[in-house]
Amino acid sequence: YFVLHYMLDKGLKPEIITTGAKIMMMRHTVLNVRIIDSFNFLPVALSKFPCTFGLDGEKKGYFPHYFNTLENQEYVGALPDVKFYGPDSMSEDARQKLLQWHSEERHRIFDFQKEIYEYCSSDVTILRKGCMQFRQLLIDTTQCDPFQYTTIASVCMAVFRHHFIQENTIAMIPNTGYRNSVNYSKISLQWMDYVSHRDNKNILHALNNPEGEHKVGRYFVDGIDLDNKTIYEFNGCFFHGCPKCYDKDLKSPTDNLPLWYKLEKTLEKKRFLTGLGYHVVDMWECEWRKTVQDDPAIKTFSDSLELVERLNPRDAFYGGRTDTMCLYYHVDSNVKVKYIDFTSLYPWTNKYCTYPVGHPRIIVKNFEDVENYFGFIKCKVLPPRNLFHPVLPVRHEKKLFFPLCYTCLVTKRESCDHDDDNDRCFTGTWITEELKLAVSKG
Repeated sequence: YFVLHYMLDKGLKPEIITTGAKIMMMRHTVLNVRIIDSFNFLPVALSKFPCTFGLDGEKKGYFPHYFNTLENQEYVGALPDVKFYGPDSMSEDARQKLLQWHSEERHRIFDFQKEIYEYCSSDVTILRKGCMQFRQLLIDTTQCDPFQYTTIASVCMAVFRHHFIQENTIAMIPNTGYRNSVNYSKISLQWMDYVSHRDNKNILHALNNPEGEHKVGRYFVDGIDLDNKTIYEFNGCFFHGCPKCYDKDLKSPTDNLPLWYKLEKTLEKKRFLTGLGYHVVDMWECEWRKTVQDDPAIKTFSDSLELVERLNPRDAFYGGRTDTMCLYYHVDSNVKVKYIDFTSLYPWTNKYCTYPVGHPRIIVKNFEDVENYFGFIKCKVLPPRNLFHPVLPVRHEKKLFFPLCYTCLVTKRESCDHDDDNDRCFTGTWITEELKLAVSKG
């Protein structure tokens, strides 16, 4: 931590990777210097390095760490007592070697400054030579430089990728993910869906386009009608500098830019898109809100829209499941009690089961039967009323549940009397195989 403290004292903010309180990697962002922990690659004691790597002439000595106090910094005299070398923390073999060494060296003069310098220099030399040997062995064997990575596990994965993985197996995920969406709002989607419904237009936006928001030139657009080469832009009043709602000199708290500048950027984008031959239809947030307020039909349409966020694969990860089927069971003399446990399920799955490979095919409409899919699915499910082992998990208040009625889950009711299917159903993201099993159970 002394390096971290030094950098912070100098006003530098390093990039760090930690595991708990342990620093795995630290990078000086100005000099682009990485500091990594050798123990992440070689989890052996430094005293084992000479014999492990055949470092002739190198041997880690002994130093009285408990003697290293402020008052002893200039000490010159008899060899410190063996207790200062921490023999109680050593293995029996190492302790015997220490006692033998101390007995042989007990008559020599101990110069603290000289000893600590030689001890630390020797440690650095052993560590340096051992790490260089390890690095060269890996380069000669695998053509991979291990110290480009952070842990030995990441080195193994790099070797696997470079030499063993088959082509077209792991997809290179785009930086923005597969959803390709910038910032969009529910109200903007309501407006575009209403225009699409009113004018019978096919307007692609962040939720109904497999590629996410469409990009034209250097800009992402809120919506686009490719058949008619029309772009739809919904301008939030504050973020685009509406001249009707806000003072033009007011500064945005997010980036400290004046709203007149944001308005100019909005108009610049419109001019750019128009210059490419597109017809641009824009709507200010304040105008749309007034339209919805004044027209009951539009308000009814907007309120009835069920806008579902795009699927996030992480939402399908629910963790493990434990449960008790019977709290107490009286066993007669002729009854055998069996305990069943699944062990090494993850390694077995990784080795023997099927995995999707390559880039996913994103489907946002014209859905087929779930039996035709293999992957992730986000949908609304109506569970059966009577099922002793519910299949699909739901996360609520950071806990895992397997409900048969979502409203009962939220209200913590044990008996269900809800007749409306909308009260009982819930929306989630699952693996298709889970959903197929759930469908088979009703």
